[in-house]
Amino acid sequence: KLRFAQPFFVKFNLTINWSFYPQGFTSKTLTQNNRGLLTIFQAYTEIVSKYKDAQEQAQGQAVFNEQKLTNLALMLETEYLNRQNMVVDSVTKKLNYQVAVQNALEDQESQHMINWIEDKVNQDISNLDQDEMINVCVANLKKMA
Repeated sequence: KLRFAQPFFVKFNLTINWSFYPQGFTSKTLTQNNRGLLTIFQAYTEIVSKYKDAQEQAQGQAVFNEQKLTNLALMLETEYLNRQNMVVDSVTKKLNYQVAVQNALEDQESQHMINWIEDKVNQDISNLDQDEMINVCVANLKKMA
């Protein structure tokens, strides 16, 4: 019975239930019907294989799109971190400038204080020298007189 279709039926694990066929069918009509079925099965098999290929391509496209999204997210994160680093650098520079200004002011104030104290001490010493000189001169004049 229908040996030409057996490889196809074996491949897809199909069997023919002969009880559904009316008794009036001959082997010729069965062969013609099975050839039509075989053609239909082959067409559907091809459709299914093309559908599977399309599914694989769709999965590949989904993976590609996912990779593109991942790359975009990484690029955005890199740009965010670069900008954050630029902000940190600029804030660090501003803070360093403020510290340098504060240190310069403190140095200026301490230098001014040191100069002022030195001037006052020199003035007091020169006043003492003048008083001593006057006293020595007065004492010399008294001796002479």
